[in-house]
Amino acid sequence: MKSVFTFFLRKTYLLFALFLLIGVMAEAQLKIGTNPTSIQKSSILELESSRQGLLLPRLTDTAAINILLPPDGMMIYLVPDNSLRIRSNGYWKKIADASAASSNWTITGNTATDSTINFMGTIDGKPLTIRTNNQPRLIVGSNGNVGVGTTTPTAKFEVNGTVKFDTIATNTTEVTVLVLAANGSVLKRNMSSAAFANAIKAINGIQAQTLSLKAAAALTTDTVQVINSSVDSTISINLPVQNGSSASKPYGFLTYGDWQKIHSGIQVLAIGAVGSTSNVNGATITTTDSSRTINLTPADGTNPGLLTAIAQTIGGPKTFLDSVSVNGHLRLGSVPTNSTLDSVLVISNGLVQKRQVSTSAFSGAIRSINGNRDSLQGVAFHNAGIDLSVIAIPKIGAIVADSIILNVPDAGTVARGVVTTTAQTFAGTKHFADSLAAGVSFLVGSAAGSANSTVQVAGSMSMSIITVTTATTLNGTHNTVLGDASGAAFTITLPPPAGIAGRIYTIKKIGTGDIDKALTIAPNGGTIDGGANYIIYNDYTYVTLQTDGTNWFIIKK
Repeated sequence: MKSVFTFFLRKTYLLFALFLLIGVMAEAQLKIGTNPTSIQKSSILELESSRQGLLLPRLTDTAAINILLPPDGMMIYLVPDNSLRIRSNGYWKKIADASAASSNWTITGNTATDSTINFMGTIDGKPLTIRTNNQPRLIVGSNGNVGVGTTTPTAKFEVNGTVKFDTIATNTTEVTVLVLAANGSVLKRNMSSAAFANAIKAINGIQAQTLSLKAAAALTTDTVQVINSSVDSTISINLPVQNGSSASKPYGFLTYGDWQKIHSGIQVLAIGAVGSTSNVNGATITTTDSSRTINLTPADGTNPGLLTAIAQTIGGPKTFLDSVSVNGHLRLGSVPTNSTLDSVLVISNGLVQKRQVSTSAFSGAIRSINGNRDSLQGVAFHNAGIDLSVIAIPKIGAIVADSIILNVPDAGTVARGVVTTTAQTFAGTKHFADSLAAGVSFLVGSAAGSANSTVQVAGSMSMSIITVTTATTLNGTHNTVLGDASGAAFTITLPPPAGIAGRIYTIKKIGTGDIDKALTIAPNGGTIDGGANYIIYNDYTYVTLQTDGTNWFIIKK
């Protein structure tokens, strides 16, 4: 049933819409239209125009917006019945005048109705819902299915819950009954008249209301036997025991004694854990009633055996036909001394190879560096002082004797030098001919501390601002653009977005052109919020745009 929501003051419609306008970003109050600098103190949003109005969202139905759980107070224009709707208590209520209210259904009954034209229901293909305590109790689907306790009936009549029948007549001859399918559907089915008496009459010739089935093992029978006893209404199934007493007994149960005989005849051969001490045979065998276990022992200096993963000393010479890899220390004992051979062992990626060296390598090949003469020369880098230098000095503190010091100081406020990976402060004006990139953050206006954001400006910031009166194409030198359309309407063209992701422009229409001389903003590639362009009609109205490298997006207006 529709609820009556009548407003007699039509002039208040615009006031409701003003409070519900969505999508405008403002820090405090906002005025759109004529006289933008004059705004009422009590308004958070004000519209002023002698030729323009407020255009609300025009919806063909409310299915999509209801998914978003719209709050009470939202307003829309519903196209199918050309009505203004306001969200109240979870429903879209029509804002109606007194004449429209007379055509609504009332909650106290209706008179002078015509069943051919007056009805309770829907005309937009939506289900009809009857609620109590604000919970759906009965649903009439758009396909005609009726549901009680369910909002999605799949049959002409579906009940999700209990069903009670009172005062049903008794019948002793009908055999058609109601049955339930697995999905809950109710169907009819004919049953045999015997189903209303004893459905099963006899089993194995025994006819009784109560039967007993028994199973037992038999030593005297060679096959399975079924024995019927009408005296005590029992059916016994006797299974033979296989004890080898009869050649005609092909199968049967095993007795526990027979199982033990078979089990005792099984011998398990297993490999046990490696022993902790050596053995002259290299292995031992442990025997039980049902198993035999072979335990291998480790090799040592006098006994054969396994090579294990722990430290071992083994005896006898060993010859390896292929490569040997050592992952650890290699110790060579009793190596003789030689003063004439010129080949040495070198290591490359762990591989030991033979290499011939110059005979001078076995004596002092280099005699002097910068006047330093010693068999042990050292080259070191220092960053002392304020200028570059090369110093030959004797041993001083931790510096080795006869060292060559390459002194390269760190650049600072009084020293020239290298740029390090730590924090530094430079003096003097620096000019960069090309772009300057900061990998983490950038601080401007202070020589102390570090930036608290990616870019921090500790002070004022100046950005480009120009006024244009004719068609203009923006580039990397523009930031804020004032478009004066007092003389004529014109277009400002944005640059191609490719390669300039993140760039921002603020464009404002100024002058006295009013809405007749529009300022058009057109992208050169991509769209603006999905549109082909963006038009500003009102003077002193602005928009801030930013690109993601493919399209342009409205950030503020």
